[in-house]
Amino acid sequence: HALAVADAVRAGDRDATARWHETADALAEVLAWGVALTAPGVVVVGGGLAQAGDLLLDPVRAALAARLPGFPGVPVVAAVHGTAAAATRAPDLARASLG
Repeated sequence: HALAVADAVRAGDRDATARWHETADALAEVLAWGVALTAPGVVVVGGGLAQAGDLLLDPVRAALAARLPGFPGVPVVAAVHGTAAAATRAPDLARASLG
């Protein structure tokens, strides 16, 4: 479970921390392609992993910025609805909140 790994990272577990950063790096790789192709105003990360908040989002932001030098920074935020994001029409809500 992602939150159990997040707890292990917070506790200083070296293996969990290494896996966590690998995960954040992989997520940033995928997001970089999407950002480069679509130039979104914001990137919303949902699901259980996003419940870790800045523990996940800070390394994702850093890795994303490193992959897109010179590209305007895109805010990366956790979905408000967490694991229920898809069921609550998060894309429609995000679009409506952006204007």
